[in-house]
Amino acid sequence: MDKNMKAKGIGYLLICSLIWGSSFAVVKDSLKSLTPIWNLAIRFIFASIFMILYCHKGLKGFSKRSIKNGIILGSILFCAMFFQSEGINRTTAGKSSFITNIYVILIPFTEFFWKSKKLSLKDIIAAVICMSGIGFITLDKGIGISSGDILCLICGIIYTVYIIKIDDIPKQVPSAGIHTIQILTCGILAIIFAFLLEPFPKSVSGKAMFGTFYCGVFELGIGFLFQLKGQKIISPAISSLIMSLESITACIFSYFILGESVSFRMIIGCIMVLISILIPNQSNFKQTGKKSPNI
Repeated sequence: MDKNMKAKGIGYLLICSLIWGSSFAVVKDSLKSLTPIWNLAIRFIFASIFMILYCHKGLKGFSKRSIKNGIILGSILFCAMFFQSEGINRTTAGKSSFITNIYVILIPFTEFFWKSKKLSLKDIIAAVICMSGIGFITLDKGIGISSGDILCLICGIIYTVYIIKIDDIPKQVPSAGIHTIQILTCGILAIIFAFLLEPFPKSVSGKAMFGTFYCGVFELGIGFLFQLKGQKIISPAISSLIMSLESITACIFSYFILGESVSFRMIIGCIMVLISILIPNQSNFKQTGKKSPNI
């Protein structure tokens, strides 16, 4: 695969991490007037509308296998976000971000046991440095375990499966079509669980509605679409490192939008995350014997 294609894949994942990081600052107040699952359901409704408008023609002629893959991905993604939404409501945002990013550590080992992929020492070192850096960025006071931490850990484990499962999707299947199906699947599941587990929201503030709209269109609609596009080119282990930049972009947006302080410890953490992405050599990006992906 040529360098331009690799650069394109990295670019998709960088934009993905930028969008995800910005969503933390934008949606911070939305849980004050929306319960976690209804917050998730409304975000997926906005994302579904966006993707249907964007990709309604692209679903014509979609194979049953592709539809099945989209439903499976959507079900896994919903489970991950369900546990994250419940977890973040019971723990701090910093700890939630750190624990959820456990997938950075888990992916190399999961690929080794699940797919018998060679365990690279550089990948392991990069993952450890990356998680340490995220800890410097997100963790502040104490590291005690709460019920919210456990829920976020479950989210991180499920998201590990999600990232690796994306790698199984045939490279020639258009990302937008798969993404539309997974978002619709998430939306249906979120609405069902919201009605079953939480009271219907009587009123929603303007801030909360803006937050859910932004996260629906940008975080879920565009961000996860770019993840699919990027992972068609870049391996799961390297993709996870690049997407971990979300913790840095979240820090930057929180500083400029919310006026939150940035400590020296957080700057050190950002540097560690960046170093972790540079550690793997170019051979990690090579994909041999594969056709050019339809992104």
